[in-house]
Amino acid sequence: MKIELGRLATWTRQTSAKVKADHAEKIHQKVTELSGLAEEAINTTRLISRELRPSVIDDLGLAAAIEWQLGNFQERTGLTCGLEITSEVQLPKNVAVNAFRILQESLTNIARHAHARHVNIRLGIEHEMFVLSIEDDGVGIGKVALDSSRSLGIMIMQERARKCLGNLEISGARGRGTTVRLEIPMCRERTTP
Repeated sequence: MKIELGRLATWTRQTSAKVKADHAEKIHQKVTELSGLAEEAINTTRLISRELRPSVIDDLGLAAAIEWQLGNFQERTGLTCGLEITSEVQLPKNVAVNAFRILQESLTNIARHAHARHVNIRLGIEHEMFVLSIEDDGVGIGKVALDSSRSLGIMIMQERARKCLGNLEISGARGRGTTVRLEIPMCRERTTP
């Protein structure tokens, strides 16, 4: 598409003598604008693709993917982020992807709603359970928001946890922040995403 727009821009310039000058300039401006939009769409598609399933999960594992995501989040939001890895974690790919997506949704909610200054992520194995904990020091989620049928993001996170035979708990208190805690047994068979 971008190549075709470039060809159209060149053709417009070459044939401008045959077309009234004001029409040729308008056409050229529109083609240039469309070319810029096409480039922006390509870049956005690449970014979304990386965010949905960064290759770092496949290449280096969940801990590295979380570290990468936190770096991006911190840069984008200006929030201070901490990461504590209490033990080495090797998870099946589908579990790692679902845990990563729960983390992404949690960070999105923090950026949109929490008015937090700090986010702390803890990751490891506790009592034969994989545990991912995301805590913020923001305004705290209320019971109404937790129980709301319009909380699609929360419902999707819970569904992702269930796919991995795990449990997701979200707790918070007004003025004291919110905690999202994912627990997944390490020894059970799991379904695919």
